[in-house]
Amino acid sequence: MHPKKTRPMRILLLWIFISAARQTAFCQGAHSTGFKPEAYGFHFVNAFANTFFDQQGIRISVSGCSGGMCYAALDYYNRNMMAPKQSYQPPDNSLLYDYFYSRQLTSLFENTDKWQELTANPFGWQNHEFFNWGLQGTYGGRLQELKSYIDKGIPVPLGLFEIADGRSLPDNQVIAIGYDCGRYQGILGDYMEDVKIYCYNPAYPDMISTLQVNKTRHYYYWKDHEINGDHYAGYFVDTRYVAATPPPDPSSAASQPDCNAQELVVTFKSGDYGLRGGDDNCHVMLQFNDGTVQQFLNVNRSQPWPANTTHTAELWLADPLPLSAFKNIIFYTKSCDGSNGIPCNNWNLNQVTITARGGFPDAIVLTQIGNPLLKRFSGKDFSGTYYFTNLPACTPGNGNVNMEEPETGSATTNQLLINIRTGNDDLQGGDDNLSISVSYRDGTSQTFSNVNAGINWPVNSTNTATINLNKTVHRSDIMRLELRTKNCQEGSCDNWSFQGITVTAKGYNTEQVIYQQSGNPIYLFTGSNNVYSIVLKKN
Repeated sequence: MHPKKTRPMRILLLWIFISAARQTAFCQGAHSTGFKPEAYGFHFVNAFANTFFDQQGIRISVSGCSGGMCYAALDYYNRNMMAPKQSYQPPDNSLLYDYFYSRQLTSLFENTDKWQELTANPFGWQNHEFFNWGLQGTYGGRLQELKSYIDKGIPVPLGLFEIADGRSLPDNQVIAIGYDCGRYQGILGDYMEDVKIYCYNPAYPDMISTLQVNKTRHYYYWKDHEINGDHYAGYFVDTRYVAATPPPDPSSAASQPDCNAQELVVTFKSGDYGLRGGDDNCHVMLQFNDGTVQQFLNVNRSQPWPANTTHTAELWLADPLPLSAFKNIIFYTKSCDGSNGIPCNNWNLNQVTITARGGFPDAIVLTQIGNPLLKRFSGKDFSGTYYFTNLPACTPGNGNVNMEEPETGSATTNQLLINIRTGNDDLQGGDDNLSISVSYRDGTSQTFSNVNAGINWPVNSTNTATINLNKTVHRSDIMRLELRTKNCQEGSCDNWSFQGITVTAKGYNTEQVIYQQSGNPIYLFTGSNNVYSIVLKKN
């Protein structure tokens, strides 16, 4: 055969070889990392309502904390630490909540330019371009960036832009943990719909969410959750994530298997009117079958609970108790008649769920659902009582709560459990009650009014009040406690014999008695001598 006649054949064979090499080089099947949502993700739904700015009466809130949850999940994964096992959203101002919030801000600020780039899109003119970027496997395309991480076994955050009102708007953050390109070769054209990006999505815990391509309409969508209508113009790869050290999980070491509850977790779902916070907060009183009570003041930690949002509160018990000990739970807000010119707050509560935790698997002990309204709290109707009935039988097993958490020099607290013993003269209650002020090292203070909830504290009785601080602090930052009763100069003034007090600091990594005193009495409160101050010694 003449050599010249073989040249076109050689070129054809070379082209076929190069094409085949490109087809095998781009994807080569599915790729994944070691990140498993059920193992390293959080086990509760991202239902946060964050307030990012609250100054001089101006409050800006955004819904969700997906960036914070993704960054935190990666922190636990990269530091090879156990992520919290809890199935409920952490309470406002708790250590885990604050950590999410901090990581959320980091995820936003570190990528300000990328968020702005995809948001500056009037009338959605660039939607098609953003869509193509996500499928571009060469020349710095998003898919090329994504592959460069996953191929090395590194999970990476993604920022997603929802198509809304014809534009692209910041909507969600997820963690890409794998991909599969199928037949797609990274060049816009055939088989784009084969592309799948496997993600941890905080809105859908304990499962892999699959991001797929709608080639015809040029958007990305969740294969498993398309019913929710989440359509995305595009995404960017967050190459600026840097691992941080997260807080430890207090439940990583189980308590001894038994039938005693150590805490109650209350989940509140607000309706069309939210809880104002500030000076109008939610308080809780537990009543037990033996006639004793435990108070939990300011369970929202002075934070607003906006309309149609879900929040949780942790109620740590003074002593572990069997489920049969619980009688009822009372929620109450601020009593208000509007006489001081400040409008009274209305709060619509649509649903309450209470979960008991302790030396047994988590157990739901009370659920109350309105249709749609369970209770409207107002200035004049400010309390609601719900009874524990049909409590589940307890089966001892691996507990969920570690009450003996490791002590560290930097242990923090956001809750004080205060046991107070009355002497031979009772605290009257009614209109003569006890308030407690907490002063901090930074000069700020916080006052809890009516910690006995108007209830009489009888002679020689021990009573427990739990106060939730509006911030997480080191134990050494609590400088002073001030106990105050009614100032009464004339008429029938009440006296109260104050005989003993124990103050326990509780938090994510601490439970320690920080003050204890007894006397006979320590102090006699009268109408004119109605204030007693406690200066805390520093460790």
